Amino acid sequence: MPEQNLEKLLAEMTPYLHSQAFVFCTMSEEQFRKLALIPQGIFREEEGLTLFLTKDEAERLQIPYQNLWALITLKIHSDLLSCGFMAAVAQKLAAANIALNPVAGYFHDHLFVPYEKAEETLNLLGELSQSVRN
Repeated sequence: MPEQNLEKLLAEMTPYLHSQAFVFCTMSEEQFRKLALIPQGIFREEEGLTLFLTKDEAERLQIPYQNLWALITLKIHSDLLSCGFMAAVAQKLAAANIALNPVAGYFHDHLFVPYEKAEETLNLLGELSQSVRN
């Protein structure tokens, strides 16, 4: 059952760091249709598609990108109608000057953070969770 209670979400979230590095890139719908590619995620914008890909996939297909991102999944079934969960996470990371690009899936919230900040992010999320449990 999806969880809406903010304290429970924060106290019981279990951050999981995916092993691969990810990138954000962009292209047109037309370019995308020509590629044999299954991205981690797609978002359509007026200017073109934003794709979330593994670094290896982007390099294999020679798709340009700028930065490397770590993907952290918050392992608690958060309700899409819950309020404040991502705000609390974002506030904690912003205080440590860590950029955050969140994505809400049906079951979990996912965080893209700068690749080199992954371990620091995990520690900060652990602190946030612990502070709610105390």
